[in-house]
Amino acid sequence: MRKLKAQQITEFMLAAPLLIMFFVVLTEYAFAFNSNIVFTNALKSSISSYINLIDTDKTTADYQEAITNYVRTDMQNNRIPNVASLNVNLINVNNTPVVIGSYTYRPGFTFVFLPALREIKMQSASVFSIPIQNFNGYQTGISTAQLNLLGAAPAGEP
Repeated sequence: MRKLKAQQITEFMLAAPLLIMFFVVLTEYAFAFNSNIVFTNALKSSISSYINLIDTDKTTADYQEAITNYVRTDMQNNRIPNVASLNVNLINVNNTPVVIGSYTYRPGFTFVFLPALREIKMQSASVFSIPIQNFNGYQTGISTAQLNLLGAAPAGEP
């Protein structure tokens, strides 16, 4: 009976480090997955608030800075680590704003023999569903669409 008990303890001592490492890796993956969800949701909510930022006096750099601050604050409020690695770019594709973001998650437990867990790079993009509005810089009650029609050629002419 003693031999069997000693064998069970020895087998457990051999398997315990592997089980502990498995649970640590699983926990880190869960934290990384949560960070990715928060990061993606922050980008999506930033693009939905983008329309509220439209102003004739702002440049694309101003919008990009505002969106970056929005995403960074949202991630900090959700206690996501390493927000300094956050990079957000605002680009205009066919008159549609696209926010592209990247974030590097660094696990709390880094193993020398698991180099894939030293850094987990995340990327996400969010597209606003309507085109960027043309700004109406004129002091008038006429809408931008009506002003654009003023310069358009009449129907049937080239």
